[in-house]
Amino acid sequence: MQKSLTALVFGAATAMLMAAPAHGEPAPDPHMPNMQSGYCPGGGMGSQISLAYCDGVPFPDGSYWHTIQYGAPMIGHPYGLLSPGMQCVVGGGPIPAPAPPGGCGGAVPPPPP
Repeated sequence: MQKSLTALVFGAATAMLMAAPAHGEPAPDPHMPNMQSGYCPGGGMGSQISLAYCDGVPFPDGSYWHTIQYGAPMIGHPYGLLSPGMQCVVGGGPIPAPAPPGGCGGAVPPPPP
């Protein structure tokens, strides 16, 4: 009995050591804020219930993704009914200026001819 118990414990320990490592979710993109999960790597302020903003980490040109929430989030309107949602901006504060063409890693298209 003692030998079989020792063999069982040794076998379980060996199996655990040889198992493939578990891979979690990839790290979120620091440029893309997610207000609903509280992920604001570039900073933010306010309450997720009424008025708030949440920023991503700036790109090398200084532009960054910015979300504003007006009112309580609703189904179909995750940032509230009046919110512009996620915008590519430059500057600082709760209402920064829109980014020029090429901002946010090229996400802002040039104006039409």
